[in-house]
Parts: sequence; C-alpha cells; structure tokens
Amino acid sequence: MDYNATLSKLSGLIDSYWEDYVEHKNLSFVVNPSIPVIWFGNLEAYCNSEVRVVTIGLNPSNLEFQNKNGSSKLSRFRYAKQLIEKGYNETLLIESYNKYFDNEEQDPYKGWFNSYEKVFDCLSDRLSVSYYGKKNNTAIHIDCQSALATKPTWSKLKKVFEAPMGADAKKLKQEYPTELKDITKFPTIIKDKLFEELLAHLKPHIMFFSQSEEEYLDPFINNGFLKDSKPYPTKFIREKQKKLKRIGYRVRSNQKQLLIFGEYYANQPFGIKTKSDGGEEMRRQREIFNDMIDDFNKW
Repeated sequence: MDYNATLSKLSGLIDSYWEDYVEHKNLSFVVNPSIPVIWFGNLEAYCNSEVRVVTIGLNPSNLEFQNKNGSSKLSRFRYAKQLIEKGYNETLLIESYNKYFDNEEQDPYKGWFNSYEKVFDCLSDRLSVSYYGKKNNTAIHIDCQSALATKPTWSKLKKVFEAPMGADAKKLKQEYPTELKDITKFPTIIKDKLFEELLAHLKPHIMFFSQSEEEYLDPFINNGFLKDSKPYPTKFIREKQKKLKRIGYRVRSNQKQLLIFGEYYANQPFGIKTKSDGGEEMRRQREIFNDMIDDFNKW
C-alpha cells in the first residue's frame, strides 16, 4: 500500500480529528495539555508491510501526556509542545505519530504496548510483527472512541454516564464532580464516523481488540464497519482459577480482513500470559491465535 497516497487520503480526516480536539480540549476530563492521537507508530512502515496489523483501544491513556503524579509530560510525542503552543501543523502531527516507537528517547508507554507485544509473540510461528520495527511487519495502534486522552479513562466515563445510580458511578461522581458536568458535551468519534473512515483508509488485514463485549459491539457491529462480516465460533481458555477467557473472531472475506477480539483483564490484552507464568495456558493461547491466522489465510 502506497504511503504517500494513504497520507493524501488521510489529510482531510486528520483535519477533522484536529477540529474535534479544538472543540473539546478544554472539557474538564480531557488531559490538558495534550494533542489528539490518531495513530501510534510508523505509518510508512505499516503501509509497506506485507501483512498490515492494527491494535485498537478505546482512547489514549492520560499517561501519554502526564506522569503518574499528574504533572505534564509531553516527551512521548516529538512535536507535541510545538503543536500545543503554535497550533495545527499536519506535517509535525504526522511526524509525532510516526516517531512514537522510534527510540528510548521518545519513551513509548510500554506498560500498555508491550502487553500487545506478548500477543504478537503468540503469533511468531505464523506472523512476524512488532510496533518497534524489528520484525518483517510493523503494527500501529488506533483508538475507536476518541483520539483525546481523558482522566478518568473512557471506560470509567462511560460507566458514570450510563449507570448514574450504580455504586461505582456514585464513587466516581464523588471523585470527578466537575468532569461529570461536561460528559454530555463529549461525542465519540464513532458517531462522527471518523473511526470508520480511518479504518477504511488504513485497510488493515488483521485487527486486535481486547475489551468487554459491549465495547466490541459498539464500534464494530452496531455502527456498521463489520456488519457484512462473518462470525466464527468463540474459543475459550480455562485458567487454573476456572475463569473462562473468551477469544473470538470475525472475517470480512471480501475485504481480506480479520478481527480478533477478546476480553481485557488482569491488566493485559486478552489476559495474555508470559513465558514465566504461562505453562499450558500459554500453549493454548498460542494455539488459538495460530489457528485463527491459519483459517484466515485460507480465504
């Protein structure tokens, strides 16, 4: 896929994401200062990959722009400070995204992204992929609900908004009283079709999404992107504690696209295990992911 042609198609969409940022950046729960993050990673290397892989979250973590103590941190994106101070510059914005995983100086949020590297390791028998450009294929990350970093996280904001009488919601209301006054002003990029258009331009072959079933249905099924996809049987992994880990997938064979989805828990996408703690469970995870890739490659 041609990188320059892809950038040309994305140009108007990038403008729309920036306009969304300008409209909502001063809401109390949006991290300030920050910039919108449309993608994380080297888009050029992604476009040049034989297999294009995208991981998908809900929205950027506040830790992309803050230290754990809440102080500002803009070093993860090379030109974030300049963009915040001087305003929109498409070239600098794209460069900031593309350089995110380049080196230690950029300090990518490894607590999140290295978890997905463990998922990629499970695919190593079938697919060589990494965010960091060290494999045959380069992955990028995008978010389906918003390109804006929020505090509290998207899932907590949504919980408060949709379940105002729940115990968790009451606790959050006490913790974030000002933020809750603003939440009704904060539309998702799904409703504006920005996420759907972004995926259409990126044309990924394989997508990974690890959240609750409700979060999976919203961007992919209810809003149209995968309405024409075919679901395949859900597979399960049973932990020692008897908890079932659910992993499923859908295929758009006419577009040569595979979505692998599963629950997020134990602070890990797909609850993925590592070599040190995996044993039989890790072997089963690897087997399931590789079976999905094998099935996909048949089409």
